[in-house]
Amino acid sequence: MNRKLNSAAMLLCLALGATAQDLTITIPKTDSTANRCYPVKSETTFSLRTRITCNTKGPFSVNIDRNASFATEGSWVHISNDNKPITIDSLQTAIFDLTITPPTGTPDYRYVMPVYIKANKNGSSLGFFTPALFEVIVDNTPPTDITLVKRSTSGSQSVSIAFDAFDEMSKNYSDMNLSVGRKGIKQFAIALKDQAGVTRATATCNGTETNWEKTLSSASLLPGTTYTAYVTATDLAGNYATSEGMSIATAPAIPTGLTATGVTYFSTMLS
Repeated sequence: MNRKLNSAAMLLCLALGATAQDLTITIPKTDSTANRCYPVKSETTFSLRTRITCNTKGPFSVNIDRNASFATEGSWVHISNDNKPITIDSLQTAIFDLTITPPTGTPDYRYVMPVYIKANKNGSSLGFFTPALFEVIVDNTPPTDITLVKRSTSGSQSVSIAFDAFDEMSKNYSDMNLSVGRKGIKQFAIALKDQAGVTRATATCNGTETNWEKTLSSASLLPGTTYTAYVTATDLAGNYATSEGMSIATAPAIPTGLTATGVTYFSTMLS
């Protein structure tokens, strides 16, 4: 039955002098990311601009076919100007802005949404134009696999730490857009605390940095002293989690005020 309806629609469009290429719909914001939108938590609102372009002689009256496009997640999407039809002719473009809000309780998932054109020409409805696509990545879960590793380059008032983390949902976007981070991680915050729990040194590291490693230094760090390091990883959607503490010590102080005597190739006496 559907094949018969589609065939009838195509015959009607051909009779009206229209083809599937006469109108095209695009979503420029997602062109370079395999149609994927920046990850969001549920209840977070973001916008996309859709552009319907007329590539032949019109005029066409166009808008977005809401029922065909958002049959399942229709409550998430608001279309600008109440989705009222816009008339366009050759080389003209109609713009419809989409405001999207995944509701409370939306599970983590990649929700693919086609955006279909509803078009009318000479009083007849046309309906076989290729849809645009966008993918909503809902990410409510904090990063996992957060690790800390000591480096051997610690000084008497500094320590060096490497770290890592992973976020399953946000990674789906960062894999397509390395300019936002790696492994779905947007940023790390590192804190070094003394035995009383007082923060003595901090550092941050963007997820885009090549090496996830930082040296924390501060005049308040004491030589030969053990501290506890923590790293907090934040994903692209804003979820965050903090690692367990890792003990790490500054190097002993360099001796001062000593005099060297009896210096030879083989030995030196310090006093």
